[in-house]
Amino acid sequence: MDPSAFAADVFLLVSHLAIVPALVYAMRLGAYAEAAILLRMALVSVVYHTCQVGAVCVLPAGLPALRMLDHFVVYDTLVWFVLYFLGLPLLWRVVVTLLLQAIVLPTLLLWMDRWWYVGIPLAAIAVVVLAWLAMRWRALPHRRLSDVLAALALFAVGAALFAIGGEPDPDDPLYGWTHAAWHALVLSVPYFVLDSYEGRGRVTRALGLARWCAGRSRDRALWQAATSPAGDGR
Repeated sequence: MDPSAFAADVFLLVSHLAIVPALVYAMRLGAYAEAAILLRMALVSVVYHTCQVGAVCVLPAGLPALRMLDHFVVYDTLVWFVLYFLGLPLLWRVVVTLLLQAIVLPTLLLWMDRWWYVGIPLAAIAVVVLAWLAMRWRALPHRRLSDVLAALALFAVGAALFAIGGEPDPDDPLYGWTHAAWHALVLSVPYFVLDSYEGRGRVTRALGLARWCAGRSRDRALWQAATSPAGDGR
């Protein structure tokens, strides 16, 4: 195997570790349902990509079944965390997720390989979001803007890399590198979704400390400029 392709395959599998911060944070918050959803997604993706790179396939049906399962779980996880972000109670998250599963699964079986298919689950999610906003606009929970922007930026860049990588090609390592980067970025998004409500994560605290230090440095520089003797040539 080409060394670059082998390195890309290894990076693709290792990239799943990007879920660890979000998983640990969810457990610390007592968000056990969210932790279970994240762990399920990571495990299914690892099993699928282990088969996809030609290592081990654990299902008799092989790669096509694993690929479909991986796509379904990704859409399902996306729905769950959008609902979490909107502040739906746990029971409502379960009910709405099951309803959207009933839409996504049959269409996934029919049109998964069509380039436009991604529009179906995204449209279903958009309908739910707009409906909830229409009903509960004034009751939406406060979310930290810095976390929201970080989550959106990570998802947007990851989605662009996902599109660039295209479909797996054993003769081209581009898919492995770009899809691994998609994993690393998108698997970081749930951390910021969780932190957008709590604001207690290590990343948020580190950024807050960095801003505080920058502010202190700026204030010290302004104070020194204001108190230094005029015309001092030193």
